[in-house]
Amino acid sequence: KWSVPDAFGMLVDALRWRRDFGVRRLLERGEGAVKRHLWESGKGYFWGHDRQNRLIVVLPARFHDRTKQTIEENMAHTVFLMEIGRRMMLPG
Repeated sequence: KWSVPDAFGMLVDALRWRRDFGVRRLLERGEGAVKRHLWESGKGYFWGHDRQNRLIVVLPARFHDRTKQTIEENMAHTVFLMEIGRRMMLPG
């Protein structure tokens, strides 16, 4: 809605969440920070680019088995995947 104060508040909230979740520590630990079976499950992968040339991340729900990982492990996998995708994005 083009509200600078609202946008600033959302940015601050996002940065706080990243700090509290430990995104930096997760990335410093590398792929080993995520359970191997999550990588092998096909639960998340990159699939080309959209019309604005943004990387597409696919997270098929059918590969989710809630008995095989905790919510925290699942979140670590998703955040790690999104961060790798963010770093792979083209400039602009």
